[in-house]
Amino acid sequence: MPSKSIRTIANAPWGRKRYLLPLPILSVLLLGTALASPGILRMTVNVFDDPNLTILASVQNVVHPSGPDGKLVGLMTVTNHASTATRITVGTTTIASVTNGNPDGRITATISFKVPLVVPAGATVKVPFSGTFTGSVMDLHFGDSFRVSPTVTWFSVPASGAAQGPFTYAQPKTCTISGTPLPSSVWTTTTACA
Repeated sequence: MPSKSIRTIANAPWGRKRYLLPLPILSVLLLGTALASPGILRMTVNVFDDPNLTILASVQNVVHPSGPDGKLVGLMTVTNHASTATRITVGTTTIASVTNGNPDGRITATISFKVPLVVPAGATVKVPFSGTFTGSVMDLHFGDSFRVSPTVTWFSVPASGAAQGPFTYAQPKTCTISGTPLPSSVWTTTTACA
């Protein structure tokens, strides 16, 4: 029987070297958690809704609540109500705080998700999104309103035959946060759009 070569890992003064790799990863994870503020802004924005397609953007975290490095991250829920697959080629939304229907500069964010995105007929797909913002989420209050300006372009993809489209939706709307505020949070996760 041939002998097998066994390689050992040299010991470091504080233990085996294989335990050194997770330490930098863990510190980066802790740093990211310290910079993120999950309780500051939690809301769901209705980006697009018609009989064939619904797109909801749920903000789940804020990195750097104020300053030039601010970033929103979350999940985009895309539901295809149509009987054919849908291929989305553009999925971007600008969200700006408004007072009396006019942008007030407290926060302006642009979020987008990776495209192209194919959503099968009758299916719901969740994809991550991220986007930078200017302003500060600390200046926002429960019950505030936002101008939501989406740009969504998609094709209908039947099982046989050529794709139909492109179709584009770019109708701005005003969304007002509603529901009950959560403890230690600025927002609930319910949004109404008119």
